[in-house]
Amino acid sequence: MRFDQVAAVVAETAQQASQAVDMIRVEYQDLPIIATLEQAMIKEAPVLHADYPGNIAHSIRIRRGNTESALAQAALVFEEEYRTPMQEHAYLELESGMAYIDDTGTIVVRAAGQNPHDDQLQIAKALDLPLDRVRVVYGLWVEPSGDVKIYLYKSCWPGRLEIGSTSRYYLGSQRVNPGSL
Repeated sequence: MRFDQVAAVVAETAQQASQAVDMIRVEYQDLPIIATLEQAMIKEAPVLHADYPGNIAHSIRIRRGNTESALAQAALVFEEEYRTPMQEHAYLELESGMAYIDDTGTIVVRAAGQNPHDDQLQIAKALDLPLDRVRVVYGLWVEPSGDVKIYLYKSCWPGRLEIGSTSRYYLGSQRVNPGSL
């Protein structure tokens, strides 16, 4: 997708990071465009991810009560297709986070988020560390994307990461894809 993150730079100074970014070259391969849910689910559609045959990543079937009986007894029945558009989370604050190794050898990550326990589990697993060697502290920063957190964790440097609000919007974040019901 346009503006998705394809590279990361870790540097000791902002000037070094800027110079490194200028050296990055990316080659892209043109692939067929699948622009709608319907196009993705036709039998002839290219498989987007091998783990998801039919291009369906997740499906939930809800069964409660007797639908046929309820529809037969209803005074009015509306049948319609409902669509939701793509949504982009647009925080007002800068995305930022900080990671360091404290005096006891524990990795400390200061960022924002919604579930420090999941972050701790993911970091410990990614770095092959016991849980007691990873500490996640949520503070005043808006949540960096999972990629940002991994860059900080994997570098093993005391570090800080900030992405300006304009750059962040174009870099991409966690999107909610369109849906159909």
